[in-house]
Amino acid sequence: MTEINFRGKVIGLTGGIGSGKSTLASLLEKWGAFILDSDKTAQKVVLKGTKGFQEIIDCFGKEIVAQDGEIDRAKLASIIFHNREKKQILEKIIYPLIKEWDKEEINTAFARNKETVIIKNSPLLIESGLYMHCYKTILIVAEEPIRMKRILKSRPLMSKERIEATIRAQMNDEDKKKYADFVIENNHSRAHLAKIAEKIILPYF
Repeated sequence: MTEINFRGKVIGLTGGIGSGKSTLASLLEKWGAFILDSDKTAQKVVLKGTKGFQEIIDCFGKEIVAQDGEIDRAKLASIIFHNREKKQILEKIIYPLIKEWDKEEINTAFARNKETVIIKNSPLLIESGLYMHCYKTILIVAEEPIRMKRILKSRPLMSKERIEATIRAQMNDEDKKKYADFVIENNHSRAHLAKIAEKIILPYF
């Protein structure tokens, strides 16, 4: 794969909750990549006053608005978590807005430097179809007990049952591997992940 050149390309990065996806993204950012984080973008496109905000209120009602006037993300998450139909409704609102945001960010980044490596960091990269807009896809995986430990540490208020349900709701790693060009196993420390990433990914930057 020595012919691969990530420069001037959009590279997809995905992985399940607790796999270390954000940690890997931060490493790639230190190496000069421009990071597009879907989770952060999803928050921006539904802020008060945006088209996304109004569309969600129209679909889910004013009761999901918090005291600060913004959407109560925890309440919205609880509504869609066990309701597939409402989850799909939300996705139909959010995904096009994320794609629109990404397009503008990508154009701006390449205008500044056409050799920029852009990392599209998304837990639902494959499910949303966003992977089809990426030159290559990186998948980061980890064993479930390790993922559980990481999540419990970073999200102490999240119950074990909720974490397990979240993992089950996501596409499993074996299916994701069918779409991945690079698979990184992340069952150890951040330093160990950095060494693996340096060997597998950095040479192609």
